[in-house]
Amino acid sequence: EKPTPTPAPLGDIGTWEKHTKGIGLKLLQKFGFTGRLGAKENGVSRAIEVVVRPNNTGIGFGDIKEASQLKVNKKIEAEWRGVEFVDVEEEQKQNAKKSSVERLASSKGWKRDKSSKETGQVKLSAEDFISKYMNDEASGGQKQSQVIIDMRYKDTRVITDMNEIASDAFLDEQAMANAKPKLGQELLYNINLLANTEEMNVTRDSKALAREVHKIKTMREDKAALEKGITTESARLARLQKILMILSRIEEKLGTKDSGNSGADSDADATKSTDISLGSICNLLRTLHQNFSEEFQIFGLINLLPNLISRVIVADAWDPFSDHAYLCEMYDALSPLVQYFEDQDQRQLARQASKAFYDVVELRFLPVVRRAVASQWDPIREPEACVKLLESLRLVLPSTSFDQTVDMFVLPKLTSTVGTWRPSLNNKEPAIHTWVHPWLPLLTTKLAVLYPEIRRKFGTLLSSFACTDSVQVVNMLHPWVDVFDSTSFENLLVRSVLPRLVTVLRTDLSINPADQDIRPVECVLAWNQLMPVLPLSHLVCLWVGEFFPKWLRVLYAWLTAHLTDPNSASQGPSEVAADFEEVSAWYTGWKGLFPEVLLAQEPVAECFTLALDMMQTCMMLEDEENHGGVGVSHPMHAFHVAIQRLEDANYYSMIEARKTLQRAQRRLETLEVEDNAKYDKTLQQATALGMSTSHQSVTFKEVVERFAARHNVEFLPKIGRYFEGKQLWQFGKALCYLDQNVVFLSTTGEKGGKRAADSSGNENISASASRQELYGWAPIGLDDLLQHA
Repeated sequence: EKPTPTPAPLGDIGTWEKHTKGIGLKLLQKFGFTGRLGAKENGVSRAIEVVVRPNNTGIGFGDIKEASQLKVNKKIEAEWRGVEFVDVEEEQKQNAKKSSVERLASSKGWKRDKSSKETGQVKLSAEDFISKYMNDEASGGQKQSQVIIDMRYKDTRVITDMNEIASDAFLDEQAMANAKPKLGQELLYNINLLANTEEMNVTRDSKALAREVHKIKTMREDKAALEKGITTESARLARLQKILMILSRIEEKLGTKDSGNSGADSDADATKSTDISLGSICNLLRTLHQNFSEEFQIFGLINLLPNLISRVIVADAWDPFSDHAYLCEMYDALSPLVQYFEDQDQRQLARQASKAFYDVVELRFLPVVRRAVASQWDPIREPEACVKLLESLRLVLPSTSFDQTVDMFVLPKLTSTVGTWRPSLNNKEPAIHTWVHPWLPLLTTKLAVLYPEIRRKFGTLLSSFACTDSVQVVNMLHPWVDVFDSTSFENLLVRSVLPRLVTVLRTDLSINPADQDIRPVECVLAWNQLMPVLPLSHLVCLWVGEFFPKWLRVLYAWLTAHLTDPNSASQGPSEVAADFEEVSAWYTGWKGLFPEVLLAQEPVAECFTLALDMMQTCMMLEDEENHGGVGVSHPMHAFHVAIQRLEDANYYSMIEARKTLQRAQRRLETLEVEDNAKYDKTLQQATALGMSTSHQSVTFKEVVERFAARHNVEFLPKIGRYFEGKQLWQFGKALCYLDQNVVFLSTTGEKGGKRAADSSGNENISASASRQELYGWAPIGLDDLLQHA
């Protein structure tokens, strides 16, 4: 049974409770706790220490010290077993401190062992051991089978019987003599042991000596390194003293300059230094970097540049508008230093040098520029001065600072000036493009905020300008052709100019071959300069709808003046026939007024062709006498009808018809896209079902048929009814025909359609290729055609 150990003192258990009231320990002591766990107080008195193993390591791996080998856990185990704890490691340390003789004396290995007397145990000889425990007769038991290997002598033998141990019969006398210890053998052994011990001590001392020698060598090397460091630092200190001396000289010069500038009068030359300049400062920094590159980097000498720049160049008496190139000159003086850093692959230093100059300009010069722009600058009278100033600032300022200056000071000033500007044809006032366009290369798209207000002011002027001022107005607008976007400019001209030109051709123009005033026509033709922006289609409609009906009517009256009407109230003699040479010269003069771009347009060419046809027909009928006037059967009557058709139309109706045609075309394109999509879908479905189908293009007639079927409207051909070889169709109540994917609706109804069909074979009506408008046919969209059905 395990002995019951005595309770251990509390030791340091609960020492942490000195910071508390100690209620826990007091409660345990009331229940009989004295410092050991267990009912019999034979448990442990402290917690077992734990060793945390690394991941994926087993027991005995590496040199990991197990928890059972910890001194604390060994003490706990000895305490629990009730035995005294012996610290083996501590004893080994104590023995290591003793000399070899002391260790040999304390070990007592050379003395006879007296432990048997001390412990009360008796040592038995081999004969006694055999007779006491292993003899069959003495033990009275059964003979045991034992196998013993005897290695006491030179020859090894195997003993199976305990009696053979004491038997030395197999040994001869010489072997017995050799087995006995020789004289002095024990003394030799002790001497060898002492020699070996001293040898070990000598080896240990030699190693210690080697360590001390190595330490001395290391200390000498450290001393040499320190001496070298002192030499290096001395050289560095001398270099720093040279740098300090150079900078002190610069400080003295700058101090002299500052005191001289403070006592001198402020004039235009106060911004430039005579003693030291920015170029000399840059050369100095370049020299410092070349000679003292390491110190230049360590101590950041480039950071001195902002202070040096601010002290070299001053902005107190600087006039931005008269001396706008000053900042560029300063930047040119700094550029060699920046370029030097870039060539040396020191991009960080190059950026710092540029930033230093930018910061000085932004802090010292930019406020002066902003005050001058806000209070001194006149945008109308002095545009170039401010433009040159801003160009200089763009070179020496970061983009963000430059844009901020433009957005906060320049554009608001221009905006307010445009707001107070009044467009006028008076040559005394500068035109707006003379003080706005100089900003285009610099500000580009930023000026777009001014354009709506400028267009509004132009619209006010264009709504009331006189016809005689057309040239001046065109000259005012022409510089803006490439500035305004085409859509906005076109809307401005269509909304403000074209109605005014229509009024000029309607009311101000009078066609009189005898006394012709062509100034209104020249005023209208002056607007051809804006033709890239002014739509050519609108100009064509303007001339065809407002000029040519009046012009052709005068020509027709001139050619038929010698013909009298018998039903007329005045029965005078017949007029003299027209002079065709005079008519030809009149025709040629009018045609020469029009530019080639207008003459190339088909409607204009048709009008001039109609005039030639009238002249040719009248020449053919010159020798024939006709006192009955121009009746329905007269060849000239067809021209009367054609001119009447032109007179029924005007600029606005032609523009509306053109818009209707465009809408119809767009609608047709949409329907074609829808039909193609439906066809593709049907084709895909047929292909999926394994059906074979062939693609057939959808014609415009089929599109109209589907449109009519979708809206439950009859769409049938008129049998035997044609216009210029094209089949007439009945779309509900409306009469129409199809030509080049466009629907043409009869403006005279079915009766007019019959007249058109009957007249289609007459070769003397007109020589023009398209006669739809002359005979009452107008293009129309499908949606508008549905309203006439």
